[in-house]
This record gives sequence, C-alpha cells and structure tokens, in this order.
Amino acid sequence: MTIDQLKQRHAALTKKIEQLGQLTDSHLDGVRQHFHLGTVGSAGPNNAKLNARRARSMDMSIDRAKKQIELMRELQVLEGQIKDIESGALERARTVREEIERRLRSSKPGDKVLDSAYGVVAVVRANQKSLTIMCDSGYKEARPYSLIVGPCA
Repeated sequence: MTIDQLKQRHAALTKKIEQLGQLTDSHLDGVRQHFHLGTVGSAGPNNAKLNARRARSMDMSIDRAKKQIELMRELQVLEGQIKDIESGALERARTVREEIERRLRSSKPGDKVLDSAYGVVAVVRANQKSLTIMCDSGYKEARPYSLIVGPCA
C-alpha cells in the first residue's frame, strides 16, 4: 500500500471509531437526565421494559467496545506503518538486509556466520539459495539466507 492509501484507511478507521463512540439510546439518555443517578424507582408497570432496555443497551455498549478495540489495534498497526514509511525506517532496514545478504552470498568455505538457530557456525558451501553450514559438533545443514543473521567479524 502507498502512504496515501494508508492515510485514507487511517482516516476511515478514525471516523468509524468516533461513530461507534457516539451511538447511544436517546430514551435512556433522557431518563438519566431526569432521575437521580440516572435510575428510575422500582415501582410501576414499565419498569421491566426499562430494565430490559437497559440490559440491551449495556450489551450493545459491550459489543461496540469490542469492535472499537479491534479497530484501535488496526489503527495502531496503520500508524506504525505510516511512521515507518515517513521516517524511512523500512527503506533503511531493506538496504541493511540486502547488504548482509550480499556479504553472505560472497562467503567462502571456512568463514564464520551467525545462524538464527545454531549460533556461530562455519560455512561449508555457498549455494544459490542457501548456505551449507557446519556446527562445532560436525552437524551439517543447508540453511536459507533468510535464517542466517549475518557474517561474523
């Protein structure tokens, strides 16, 4: 996605979150204004209906909160992506990874590299898509370049 698409998605999510926060039951809001602590006494024929309405309202507010949490998580991910693009962090990380991979591809047998699983290991052979490594124990394995952290100094 481009930065403009990310920003449009960010604006749409922000608007959706605000709309979810504004949804209320106008009848219950009116009851809250006219009665102490927003409640009505326990007498009267409409009390059961009002209590049922309050229960539905509470359930709806819980559902809205769940939706808002999901949207907020997505919003945080988008903000991180926008920040990474604007700061150039993604480009720098890609450049660093390309440089490390270029150095790994030029490894020769006997060079030491840092593997993500085995630690410091020796290169046995450099292949097109992987490095064949050997651990101190003598175990050999072909490992893709993506699993090699980098060359050791």
